[in-house]
Amino acid sequence: MIIPADKVLETLSNNPEYRDLLVKAVMSSNGRQTFGTLAQELVSGRAQLWARKKSLIVTQELTYPTGAKWLSVRIGTGNMGTLKAMMGKVEEYAKDSGFIGVESVARNGWSRVGEKLGYKKTHEFIEKEF
Repeated sequence: MIIPADKVLETLSNNPEYRDLLVKAVMSSNGRQTFGTLAQELVSGRAQLWARKKSLIVTQELTYPTGAKWLSVRIGTGNMGTLKAMMGKVEEYAKDSGFIGVESVARNGWSRVGEKLGYKKTHEFIEKEF
């Protein structure tokens, strides 16, 4: 389910539907990343790619200045039922790896799904473009 960093490019090359899902996701990032910058993060291991049944999750391991370690879900795209199932594996990985928990900046639809999976909304993310 989690794709090793050295297999990311091969996985994306052999599965154009995965590449298309990532392109679509970065297009809605408001310039925070491009497909190229995301691919670099995945290949370097700074971000992790999770793939299953034409659905993808991208995570990043974060350590805050306090030392608190959280696994951040940066992208979740594809079939919602598959993504819900994948989140269980993401959480298992986070627990086994010593993270405090899993966090995500999410659109409203994901927030509602997250609540059903036991997540709680703790902050709002707002932005103003110039």
